[in-house]
Amino acid sequence: MARLQTRWSLRYEYKISECKGGDLCSRLDSDLPVENLDRSLLNIQISSITPTFFWDRRDDIIDPHSGFFTSASVEYAFPLIRADAGFLKEYVQGAFYLPISERTVIALSGRLGLIQPYARRRETTDPITGEPLGGGLLPVPLSERFTAGGETSHRAFALDRLGTLCLDNDGEVLTPIPDCEATLLRDDVTGRILPLGGNSMMLFNAEYRFPIVSTLGGALFADVGNVFAGSRIRFDELRYGAGFGFRYLSPVGPVRLDLAVPFEKRWYEDSFQYFITLGYAF
Repeated sequence: MARLQTRWSLRYEYKISECKGGDLCSRLDSDLPVENLDRSLLNIQISSITPTFFWDRRDDIIDPHSGFFTSASVEYAFPLIRADAGFLKEYVQGAFYLPISERTVIALSGRLGLIQPYARRRETTDPITGEPLGGGLLPVPLSERFTAGGETSHRAFALDRLGTLCLDNDGEVLTPIPDCEATLLRDDVTGRILPLGGNSMMLFNAEYRFPIVSTLGGALFADVGNVFAGSRIRFDELRYGAGFGFRYLSPVGPVRLDLAVPFEKRWYEDSFQYFITLGYAF
């Protein structure tokens, strides 16, 4: 049976997750990340509907050599009962495969995401003066912001660690960078770098896949992109990385080993990253 080349999906979600009591819950109430805690377990009060369009012209969904794949989605989150988040989230991605020979392929991928918050805080009054205080926009929940870095996005950075810390390191002194919007956070206790995420994200990947011997192949790749705190892409802040890898075509799909290094490494970033996983990055 032939695969459908185009299809639509429509998803509705009502997600309520709440933490009660303790230091961990206080951190979650402040909308701050917690190390080793999945983002789906954070404080969440969201009601949203998401239509998604898919267009798939790949010759093989597991080991593609020609064709393309693209998808686009728009998530509309609106206040309903206990859910108070309100934002519009657009995400589009595409991949194109250009065959050079029977087993040599140039693979290209691009991803773009934008979020626009619109829900406002309830107006409150100053407890001393009684003067009204502005409500302002509710921030996008931490679990819904864009993150990048890892085996399927920007491979020069650890999982979800692509972004901006907004801290200069002068010896043992950390100095905030003026007019900088952070998408990463340094934990004051452990010193670990944690993802805050952002309201926009752009990624580009290019990969040259070639055979080595039998079912073993190699790849040279370059990744470009970044995560931004606001809803605007800043091309002058894109981060670059490159690397190489090996692919073994097993009976259950390609087993992949990638090694990548970031260009213009910052003090809080690793000198290189490696990933061993099943399946291609895109």
